[in-house]
Amino acid sequence: MNEKTLPAPALGLYLVGAIAGVKTDAFRHGEQQNIRHTVGVRITTVDAYGGETSELVEVRLPQAAVDAGLPRQLEGLRGQVLSLPVWVQAYTGRRGAGYALMLDSKQQILGL
Repeated sequence: MNEKTLPAPALGLYLVGAIAGVKTDAFRHGEQQNIRHTVGVRITTVDAYGGETSELVEVRLPQAAVDAGLPRQLEGLRGQVLSLPVWVQAYTGRRGAGYALMLDSKQQILGL
């Protein structure tokens, strides 16, 4: 094998955890009604006392991934550990600054 035949390495930011499920939220943006699809990812870590703690992190799904049927596919993988490629979208609003994790649909979901 040479460099040209090796598979491309996974580059970027990946969130690794168990799929908790997929949810849909409706919200208003001015006069327009929008729908947001998110996947919950449960991240489990070991605390200082040897016990486990978990945190639920939400990742927004792009409309192209929703149209391709990704929410149904992820819902069927509930409990499975996957590596989701994400990017961070920073924003400011009425309540101050914040961020959202967005699924990078140009990268492959590992473990799928």
